[in-house]
Amino acid sequence: MAVDVSNLMTKAREAAKKRNFDYAITLYLNAVTMSPGHLEGRRELREVAFKRAQEKGTSSGAGSFIRGLGPMAKIKTLGARKKWEEQARECENYLANHPRDIKVIFTLGMALLNMDCTDASAQQFEDVIRLDPGHVDALGHLGGIFEERNEYPKAISYFEKVLKAKPHDQSAGKKIRDLAAKNTIQVGRLDETDDFRRKLKDQDRATKLETQAHLLRTDEEIDAAIVLAKEKAEENSDSPDFLRKVAELYRKKRDYDTARTYYEQVLESNPQDYFAKEAIDDMKIISMEREVGRLKKEVAEGDDEGAKKNLHQARVELVGFQIEAYGRRVHDHPTDTKLRFELGKFLYRGNRLNDAIAAFQKTVEDPKLRSDCHHYLGLCFRQKKTYDLAIRQLEQARGDYRTFNDKAKQITYDLAETWMLKGDKAKAQSEFEKIFAVDINFRDVATIMDKLTGADGEGS
Repeated sequence: MAVDVSNLMTKAREAAKKRNFDYAITLYLNAVTMSPGHLEGRRELREVAFKRAQEKGTSSGAGSFIRGLGPMAKIKTLGARKKWEEQARECENYLANHPRDIKVIFTLGMALLNMDCTDASAQQFEDVIRLDPGHVDALGHLGGIFEERNEYPKAISYFEKVLKAKPHDQSAGKKIRDLAAKNTIQVGRLDETDDFRRKLKDQDRATKLETQAHLLRTDEEIDAAIVLAKEKAEENSDSPDFLRKVAELYRKKRDYDTARTYYEQVLESNPQDYFAKEAIDDMKIISMEREVGRLKKEVAEGDDEGAKKNLHQARVELVGFQIEAYGRRVHDHPTDTKLRFELGKFLYRGNRLNDAIAAFQKTVEDPKLRSDCHHYLGLCFRQKKTYDLAIRQLEQARGDYRTFNDKAKQITYDLAETWMLKGDKAKAQSEFEKIFAVDINFRDVATIMDKLTGADGEGS
């Protein structure tokens, strides 16, 4: 039963007209707390928050992000405890002062989704993509919401935007195809004949199988779905789509060698199938990562020089193949900055610093990657012992963060280490202190500060 908040809304609007934004926000917050699905209340609350921010300005700098640490931690804790209504309230409280915080708007959307307030949830996800049009998670959730409503064309439009933002996203491409099939049935493009009933039956089986792929939990359930998929593959030997389904199920089962075999069959049917090529490389990378993990465990269990050498060699081979695989992807999609950025990371890990620098310099203009590119450029220059360039890049990377989150702390940590390598202990200490002041438990910063300040321990 909906709660009547009309009196609160009237008073809030009157206060907003008088530019008494603080009081208006309090009233709007009460309204949306009492009626979580109230779309007008949430929209007007955000509008008033924007107006107040424009009039008063929003605080920035160290003091601002330190004050924001408490509310952010509370929002995260409430989510972990699945207290969605309280989390939504805390998100709105925070957004009243920081109305453009994309992460918190998205978190509010998820809280409302968990409260079954899907319209209000969609409203928040729409706000997210207005601020960040390529926000893949928000686009994906909007697609899912409209799919649940059977509004397939609209759902398809959102998944197409996911694919545009992330061209190598196999699941988005597949979702588009499946939704198009559902839409074809919905609009009645198939004739009501025996052939229609046969096709509808096949579609129902395919839909059931697809649904199972998302819900399967045990090996027994996956094996049953594999049997159905193989049956479909045999019935449709001229189409690689069902072979792909078998491969994806084996991938879900973590039987990567068998999955790779089926992806290779898909590629035999269509040598230009980009997704199959990528999947085959991914399967090999996963297998190589597993071997690295096994060898790491072996080294941890005993001081075996042979195991250490094997681990080193396995890591070298892994990063070498990652460079090879992503090099092919960049060659096939030269304008995909995300792929080039990933290639740059592997080049950095493989100590091919000049190539890595070239990759990051080509992707640094992408607003979504700018900070990470500056960070890696700083690490590359540091590795080359060109410390002044490294410091400049790391400072640029940190400058992109309005809050001192874990990424900003890591950049600051790397910056401090770079000052140490350059021989400037005072500036290194100054950077470590920035972390120490807000998060004493971040990595080994407490131990480092004790050494730098000559402290003996607690109470010294």
